[in-house]
Amino acid sequence: MLFTLFMLLPWYGFEGEGLDGFDTTTNGFSDAVGGRGLFTFEIGYATGPAVLAWLLLLAAAVWVLLPAFTTVRVPVPHRVVTVGLTGLALLLFLITWIDALALADGPGDEVGFSVVAFLALLTAVAAVVLAVLALLRPQRGHTPPTPQPGVPDRGA
Repeated sequence: MLFTLFMLLPWYGFEGEGLDGFDTTTNGFSDAVGGRGLFTFEIGYATGPAVLAWLLLLAAAVWVLLPAFTTVRVPVPHRVVTVGLTGLALLLFLITWIDALALADGPGDEVGFSVVAFLALLTAVAAVVLAVLALLRPQRGHTPPTPQPGVPDRGA
């Protein structure tokens, strides 16, 4: 939900200096700037990977909630799938974020940094960290075997 909010909030705002009086913004779903028709142009950061990252994080959320409604059998643990989905989403969004950083025209130009895009990146990182922590956490009801006195350990 938070990632969706950061994808919808404006990443860059442009006042109507060269846009025939249009005040406009771009976000994670579209890099188009300007009015409608002839005045529309793209500022040049890749939105495709960001949209794919959003879809993967949405799929990960559905995947986490799915066991509450139905039983899904897969050959790997559910948590591994969650880590895979969130990890790929982070990688794709990182491509967009780095591409958006490259928008700066010179050393004094700060157009390339967007706080909202950075918050979206931090949200994707948090999703991966939580998924990995959930993967590393021991399963409920599964306790490691404790050695009993007088019985030799067969694993050694």
